Amino acid sequence: MAAKKSGQATAKPKPRKTTTKKPQAQATPIEPVKLTEEQILVADMDPRHVKFVDAYLQTYNQTKAYQAAGFEAVTPNSACVLGGRLLKTVNVIRLLALRTKAMFDDSEDLRTRALQSIVGLAFADPNELTEHRRECCRHCYGENHEYQFKPAEFKRHQDDYEEAVKKAIRDEIEPPDFDPKGGIGYDPRRPPIESCPECFGEGIDRLVLKDTRDLSPAAQLLYAGVKQTKDGIEVLTHDQTKARDLLYRILKLTEPEEAKVVAVLDPDKLDAIYEKAAENALKGRLEVEKRRDELKAMLRDIK
Repeated sequence: MAAKKSGQATAKPKPRKTTTKKPQAQATPIEPVKLTEEQILVADMDPRHVKFVDAYLQTYNQTKAYQAAGFEAVTPNSACVLGGRLLKTVNVIRLLALRTKAMFDDSEDLRTRALQSIVGLAFADPNELTEHRRECCRHCYGENHEYQFKPAEFKRHQDDYEEAVKKAIRDEIEPPDFDPKGGIGYDPRRPPIESCPECFGEGIDRLVLKDTRDLSPAAQLLYAGVKQTKDGIEVLTHDQTKARDLLYRILKLTEPEEAKVVAVLDPDKLDAIYEKAAENALKGRLEVEKRRDELKAMLRDIK
């Protein structure tokens, strides 16, 4: 083995780098989110059923609520039946109960809804329930102002004519000519015309009862049902005048009552007034007793 040279420096070992590990931050434990009873219920429900509940709480109409919930287009009658079935399902009943309770617990929301109901009733349009129409008569738009038919009526008129022709042929007489009169096209929704020689522009009066399934929210507040009378159907309504008076009082739009003036009298003057009143009362009582004695004397004389 060769000996190391005396002048050669000996290489020193490099010091090792010491790395200090930073303490790892402890992870914050994630607390589970606590869901309310309503949130748990909604998570398990069909979203359309939730929309149905929301719409029902706005209108309290199962037909309109079902139509607004996003179901496939159905007729109003079908929507009424299917909406009624939904109202009997367990989850819908529970959600209605929870949201109704929350609505009544929120006094501010309840006041708002109550005020909206009063406003709706006060200014609802009665024409949404019943309507008086003045329509054209049968002669307004007929040819030469002759009687005008509806299509089905004109068909019956033609059939009657054909029967009359057959009868004339059987009887071996001259068949009559067909009289189309004022033709086809009578539409009672058109306005009367002043040149009509039959109605002179006054037309025909007609009362129309509207379909209550299609009422607006305000008209629903006004509507109180129907009553069958001997003269026909009577539409019942809630009192709009009372609703307006209540609204005016709430909004403080009515004139305040005149303040009662209370006069402050001097005690001596008040005593004098009291003594005078007592004196007058005594005189009145004495007069009554005197008159009573006179009547008794008259009765004794009569006997």
